[in-house]
Amino acid sequence: MEKEKRRIEIEVFVRSPLLYGLCPSCNDLLRINKVDFQSQQLNEYPDYVREENAKIADLLNKLIARFGEEIRISITSVLTLGGFLKSIRRRVWKTPTFVIDRKKKVVGIPDEAELIGTIEKALIPEIKI
Repeated sequence: MEKEKRRIEIEVFVRSPLLYGLCPSCNDLLRINKVDFQSQQLNEYPDYVREENAKIADLLNKLIARFGEEIRISITSVLTLGGFLKSIRRRVWKTPTFVIDRKKKVVGIPDEAELIGTIEKALIPEIKI
């Protein structure tokens, strides 16, 4: 019997822009008429928020490419009520914050090598003596 691999949970708390949409058929109608209101909404956010989210997305894509099924990533926007409450429960006071395996917190956008090292340490099973 093959032993199931350990998966590391990575929770990322961000100030992710909230984009509002319409029903799918209305969105299709708007798209056909070349009305892109979601881009307009995104452009209303400050540049640093958009840049920060782009850097985080790039970093997460690199982690997925490296670790694949060994990690499970969840993204929580602290701008929503549920995300705000979850950030309080996890004691996350600044964004972005990466919470690795509910134990290790990395505040800010970490260096890729630093984050990979932290994940690799979490993947090593604890040996009890």
